[in-house]
Parts: sequence; C-alpha cells; structure tokens
Amino acid sequence: MFRIKNKAEKYKDELKNRSKTGIKNHRGFGFVLGAVAVIIGLIFIYIFSNNEDRRDCEIILSMVEESLEKSKNPETFEVCKRSAEQGFAKAQYNFGWMYYKGLEVEQNYKEAFGWFQRSAEQGDAQALCILGVMHGKGLGVEQNYEEAFKCFKELAKEGDKVAQCVLGLMYHNGLGVEQNYEKALDWYRKSARQGFAQAQYSLGLMYCKGKGVKQNYEKALDWYRKSAKQGDTQAQYSLGLMYCKGEGIKQDYKEAINWYKKSAEQGHPGAKTALTKILESK
Repeated sequence: MFRIKNKAEKYKDELKNRSKTGIKNHRGFGFVLGAVAVIIGLIFIYIFSNNEDRRDCEIILSMVEESLEKSKNPETFEVCKRSAEQGFAKAQYNFGWMYYKGLEVEQNYKEAFGWFQRSAEQGDAQALCILGVMHGKGLGVEQNYEEAFKCFKELAKEGDKVAQCVLGLMYHNGLGVEQNYEKALDWYRKSARQGFAQAQYSLGLMYCKGKGVKQNYEKALDWYRKSAKQGDTQAQYSLGLMYCKGEGIKQDYKEAINWYKKSAEQGHPGAKTALTKILESK
C-alpha cells in the first residue's frame, strides 16, 4: 500500500525539484493533506434512507469527486504531460485528472487510474483520495470497497479528520471491512475530537443507539449539540428530537422548536414534519 512521506522530507524534495526545473505550483505535503480535509469536509454530507444508520456511499464518493474537481489547478495537456512524465507527483495527479474528466483528451479511466497511482506512490494525498473514489465506484478498476478502505485508511492514519470519519462510516456499515461498531466508534471519536461536525453527529448517534458503547443519552446530547452548533442539519434535527422527547435532558418544546427550525431551514424533511406537528399541537 502507499506510504505518505514525512512532511519535511516531501517538502524538501519538492523544493529541490522546483529549483532544478522551474516548474511552478507544486505544494508541500502539509498543505495538500490539509486541503483534502477541507475538500471532503465541505461535501461529506449525510444521505439518509429509511434506516438512519445508513449512508449512501455512492453519492458520497460522487461528491468527493466533484469537490476534487473544484480544487484542482489545471494546466494545458502538453505542459502537464511533460511534468508528469518527469515524475512530478502533482503533475501526475493533474494529468490523471485530465484523463479522468476527458479534458483535452478522450476520457479514459484506466489511464487516469495509472497516473493517480503513480502520484499516490509519491505521497500525493489528493491522488490517494481519488483512488479511494475510483475503487469505491469501480472506475478504471473493478469495484472494490476493500481497496477504497485501504486508501482512506492511509489518510486517516496521518490524522486526517475527514478520512477518520469515513473509516468510521465504513466500519459502521460494513463497507469494505467487517462491520464493527467498536472500531467505528473509535474512528468517529478521533475525528470528532478534532472538531469535525459529521463525526460528532455520528458519535452522538452511537451513544444514542448504544452501538459499540453503552447507551448514554447525556453524551449523545453533548455530541449532537457540538455538531448542531456547526450547522449539521441531521444533528440539529436529532437535538430537537431529544428536547421534544426529554431524552438526556428535561423536556423543552421551545428548544425543540428552535433546533427543528434550524434543521428545517436547511431542508431536512424530518425536521419540517416534526416542526409542523409540534406547532399544530400548540
């Protein structure tokens, strides 16, 4: 599996490469890895089916892909090709992206996968991320959640709070790995402690449902609140629900309405229904 270079070593190598070739726009590892966290964080939203514990992995992967497209720094095909063939990791990623999206060249997922793989082998975090997407969606390679899991795990081990949340999600739902609530809880907790709202919500859900941990409404409420204050619509709805039912806290319809409204304003269907019912009952 790929290994991400030490930050200082990676940045030193790229500075050396830039001084030799004059090629611009190469980034240090720390910036790239941080960017990946922001990238996925902006689009890692929850898609709920009838079972609220499930997330639609296919849609999440598509959103990761969409956000990576917005973050890239495109060059012309020939310039990018020359840089990629010279072995520059970021150029290899950009060149792979051209094949991936069919930019100035016929779309070719297999060719894209090869260039992303070369880039990831040099430690490019964005390339590793898109490889996880391709494995998960079966683009240019046979669909394989196990391989997708490995890609995201590499990022998670480096402390990426979003990748940590993704691992929690995969353990939670048994995607690419045997379902394990305890491990899901562990990865959610790592991410949540770094302030990632979706992980905070998921951790609250585990405490609320008693999955991987003893049921504890007070702790569920605490994590829901942390997430809700950051604007997570599902956490806002869940917080309103707990105030409405008096779970983990004294029943308070005023607070329930407050959080239902915040969630409903973001389009949460359950919050809209709950808000209508509670207002009609008054």
